[in-house]
Amino acid sequence: MTDHTGILAEIVDVAGEAAALQLAHAKGGLERVYIPKPENLAKKKGRWLVDLVGEVAARAIAKRFGGGQVEITMGTTAKRARRWRVMNDALAQGKSAAEAARAAGVHQRTVRRHRNGHSGSGGNDGGQGNLF
Repeated sequence: MTDHTGILAEIVDVAGEAAALQLAHAKGGLERVYIPKPENLAKKKGRWLVDLVGEVAARAIAKRFGGGQVEITMGTTAKRARRWRVMNDALAQGKSAAEAARAAGVHQRTVRRHRNGHSGSGGNDGGQGNLF
C-alpha cells in the first residue's frame, strides 16, 4: 500500500509505483506537464515520458492522461526533503541523535550516518549529494 494521493495515486494504479515516483522526482512541483497521447509517444515531444518511465508505463500513463496538461505533485520526494531539513535543524540546535531522529521521523542510525558524513549529503545539502 502506498501513501500517494491525487494524480500520483492514479499513476500508481495504471503504471505502478516506480513510474509514479520517477515522474514525481523528475517533474513534481512544476506548473503543468504535457502528457502525450499514446500515438505520440515515439515523437520528439512525447519521447520524454518513455525515456523516463519506460515504454509500458508510458503507454499506460498516456492512455489515462494523454493529450493534456497535468500537475504532478512532489509526492514522497517532498516528505524526504522535509525530513532532512528537520534533522539538520535539530542537529544544529545541539539535539541528540535520538531527538533529531524522533523529530524527523527517521532512524537514529540515519542521523548518526548523516552527522558522520556517510549519508551522501556532505552534511549540508539536504541529501542531494555532490555532482563533482
